[in-house]
Amino acid sequence: DLRELLAGTLNIGVTYSFSPILTETLLDFMKLYPGVKLNIFYKPMAELMDMLVEREVDFVLAFKPKEPLACVESHSLFQNFLTVVVNSNHPLASKQKVTLAELSEYDLALPARGLQARNYFDAVIAPKGIDMRVRIELNEVNILLKLISCSSLATVLAEATTHNVRGVKAVPLDIPANEMTGCVHTLRDSYHKRSMCEFLKMLSESAAIRERVNAWL
Repeated sequence: DLRELLAGTLNIGVTYSFSPILTETLLDFMKLYPGVKLNIFYKPMAELMDMLVEREVDFVLAFKPKEPLACVESHSLFQNFLTVVVNSNHPLASKQKVTLAELSEYDLALPARGLQARNYFDAVIAPKGIDMRVRIELNEVNILLKLISCSSLATVLAEATTHNVRGVKAVPLDIPANEMTGCVHTLRDSYHKRSMCEFLKMLSESAAIRERVNAWL
């Protein structure tokens, strides 16, 4: 770990929402540090946090949880928001914002229960008693976005999930306090590998993260 990042292993936990904004940093890091092996785990946040506590991953990239763990530190990367994602020709694609009432008029393909965007969405609609026309639930976001791009279905995802995805439009969901904080989660008072520090530095300076920061400002 002390030999100029020439060797070693870096274990990264990533929620599905973070997948699109990670690619740039992965490719750049691999070019700069070919001796470091990267193990990437894509799982729901609850599973990734268990892996972090068990030291099976060095850090987790995910949105800030509603109920943080005492042993985990969450460092903010960017602010994001929940969006309605549709194909570019969908009637909702031309709107500035989409209300829950408007969304209830369309068939939905939603991320599976347990995924962060779905957790946020369920928490929003539960007290309002609005019935949504859920036709499909998927736990694979890339397939979900592909389905949206070639159908009249709508879905609900964090805006960051659509980074560099062609054929879809993300429209902010018109709900109060529509904020999701993208974070790096690490174990409190734990040793941080040099490769981890360099990877996170590169990620924070990446175009994908800068776009999220600038969009929020």
